[in-house]
Amino acid sequence: MAGYAYLERLEELLAELPPDDRRKVLQYYEKYFETIGPEAEEHAAEALGSPEEVAAKILWKREEPEVAFGSLKRNFLLGLVALLLLFAMAVSVTVLAERKYRASTAPTATEEVQPTYAPEEE
Repeated sequence: MAGYAYLERLEELLAELPPDDRRKVLQYYEKYFETIGPEAEEHAAEALGSPEEVAAKILWKREEPEVAFGSLKRNFLLGLVALLLLFAMAVSVTVLAERKYRASTAPTATEEVQPTYAPEEE
């Protein structure tokens, strides 16, 4: 298939793309065929695959979900780290509050300590 016929068929197959996107794709492939020259158009068209295959790849790529798996994994890890930090902060606040409470209720050096248990005298 010659370059011109290839591009014409590709344009038909990409009709559902927005005009700007379709124009960019067609310009890319047009430049590709111009670069290789008319003598190698047939070979280049075979190497690219049929216009149907190329259009299917382009349209499929366009329909992929916005969020890639890598970003989901990254977001999950960030959430996990955030939860671990919250847990660490809660434990730290609890430990510090308990230390402060113990320090405020502990007898000072000038106070006399009364034993809590005194054996009875016989």
